Amino acid sequence: MRIGVIGGGRVGTALASTLQAKGHDVVVSTRETVAETAVAGDVLLLALPASAVGDALAQVGPLPGKIVVDATNNFS
Repeated sequence: MRIGVIGGGRVGTALASTLQAKGHDVVVSTRETVAETAVAGDVLLLALPASAVGDALAQVGPLPGKIVVDATNNFS
């Protein structure tokens, strides 16, 4: 499965490594490649601080047919 991880911090990197070890094709975004990562993945994994989700999704636009997994960090 092709998985796009939006967020290359500790959580995103750890999840990406685990998914790759399980045989998945994983692409991890940088701040500049969020839209490209969203297009590339059949499944998207959000691994961002909660405060960054709005900006990231604004770069992506509509996600018809995509599965989105929310692994955001909501630190208050």
